[in-house]
Amino acid sequence: MPRTKRHIARSIAYAGGFLAAASCSAWFWLEHDRLLTRQTELASTVLRLERLTGYVGFIHDFKNAVLRPAEPVYLQRAEDQFAAAMQTLDDLQQIAQSEALDSDLSAYRATLLKYHDHLVLLRETPFDSSNIADADALVRVRDSAARENLDALTAQLSRALADRAAPVQRNLMVSLAISLILLTLLVTDQVQNARIRAERDRLEARQQMLEAEQRHSEELAQSLDQLRQLNREQAEFTYSISHDLKSPTITARMLVAALQEDLSPRLMAQDQELLDDLDQVLGRMAMLTTDMQNYTQALNTEELREDVSLDDVLDGVIDDLRADIASAEVSIQRAPLPSLQASPHQMRNLLQNLLHNALKFARTDAPLKIAIGASDAKPGHVAFYIADTGIGIAENQHDAIFRPFARLHLREQFDGSGLGLPICLRIARAHGGGITVDSTEGAGSTFTVTLKAS
Repeated sequence: MPRTKRHIARSIAYAGGFLAAASCSAWFWLEHDRLLTRQTELASTVLRLERLTGYVGFIHDFKNAVLRPAEPVYLQRAEDQFAAAMQTLDDLQQIAQSEALDSDLSAYRATLLKYHDHLVLLRETPFDSSNIADADALVRVRDSAARENLDALTAQLSRALADRAAPVQRNLMVSLAISLILLTLLVTDQVQNARIRAERDRLEARQQMLEAEQRHSEELAQSLDQLRQLNREQAEFTYSISHDLKSPTITARMLVAALQEDLSPRLMAQDQELLDDLDQVLGRMAMLTTDMQNYTQALNTEELREDVSLDDVLDGVIDDLRADIASAEVSIQRAPLPSLQASPHQMRNLLQNLLHNALKFARTDAPLKIAIGASDAKPGHVAFYIADTGIGIAENQHDAIFRPFARLHLREQFDGSGLGLPICLRIARAHGGGITVDSTEGAGSTFTVTLKAS
């Protein structure tokens, strides 16, 4: 049976049992209250009877009527109290009969009637109260049997009512206890079920949230795959165009060089200047196509990684730029660099662009100094810096230098395609890191590169 159905069945059983036990408790309560009322009525009726017939009631007034015949008020009061006593006897017998109990009060009733006969005699026959013997004979009535009769009946009725009340009281206590237990079970079951429902709702909400997150993750993964595919296609397209442009550009430069060599003696100065300008334009175009190829290669995050020593890569870069370093009389200070898992080609491209930038943007009024070494990095990463004493970069241009084709200076001042630093940033990001710059215009620059170690 499913849990919900089991809970409903259990709740119905608890509720039904509680209602049944509560109904029994109500009945026992009413019965117990009725019996207590009967006991109270019995006690009050007996007390009333004793007062009506005792030495402050009928007997008292009867004796006063004998001793004071000249005062008829006592005789009348005795008559009234006799009638009330007889009515009380009837009430007492009615209480007994209502409980189906024996109620033999004949002795008590006979004694009262005996007193009443004397009372009638006193009313109808002249009586000399001065004759003590006659007065004593008139008032003397044996009432011990009546007393015993009333006491016995009272004890019998009290005992019978108590005997009936005892099991009713026990059953009342038992039914109340059962009702309390069932009510406690019902409340506990409801509270537990409420907690279970709340926990189930929470788990369902959590499940829905996890499903939504999973769908979102799948959508993000799909979008990421699409972006990677689009990025790959754009990179392939750009690389293809750059490659296709590079070959005719080189051929055109070779043709210009051949023309200059063959026609140089016959060229006018104006024509020679045009050929020189054409060669410079073709040179810049060749540089641009090369940088475009490097930039698109930097977009490739799926290139195979291997253990790379940045010190070994830097050795090769410095060797490639040896002529530029020697002509500029540059002082390079090196500290050990870290090793990591990376693309050797892209690491070479990264260091070459950064070092080439430091050489290109040197000051003309002071010798250039370059410092290269490792930096502190967060766990799982490595970092290194390249610092120079060049012309520096204005603070408001720190972000602009990483945008493709951005130029901070005229082409006549510093040649280049505007892709060097964007290529470096792409390579760093492709390796799980980034680049920061700390520079002041006229005081040099420090580029810090952070890369994932593996």
